[in-house]
Amino acid sequence: WHLHWRIIARVVRAGYNIMTLDNDFVMFRDPYVHLKGPALRDVNMLCLYEGGSTINCNAGFIYVQNAAPDGPVAWAFRHAAEIPLLWADDEFKHIQSLGVMDEHRPALCLTFDQSYLHDALLSAAVGRPLHMWALMTCQPDTWGAKLDSG
Repeated sequence: WHLHWRIIARVVRAGYNIMTLDNDFVMFRDPYVHLKGPALRDVNMLCLYEGGSTINCNAGFIYVQNAAPDGPVAWAFRHAAEIPLLWADDEFKHIQSLGVMDEHRPALCLTFDQSYLHDALLSAAVGRPLHMWALMTCQPDTWGAKLDSG
């Protein structure tokens, strides 16, 4: 995942368009008919809908076009690649200090790559770093129930 996000960030920063697909993704028609058509030609980044929220991007299909090399799309992919490495470099001590890492699930905490992309896109949209999705995977199973109960 790190190299995937990093390569996308570098390609976008170099001023190129890029399409990435999971290896289980098949296209039966030319997507550029739609991607370059009137409805989508001015959109800088497209991805599959992951569900739950419109900011949830499924990385099985990503297309970036005409994005500014120093703009939010390039920043989001760089952020998605770098933040998990920074957290891992200190063995997650910072995350543990926040009291959000469940001691019974350390192997699962912060390992879902799409959480980093969700957070990076949300951060780019609001203009400041947020780590809601990545930290949510660190919570005990009862955390969601506590949120639901108010």
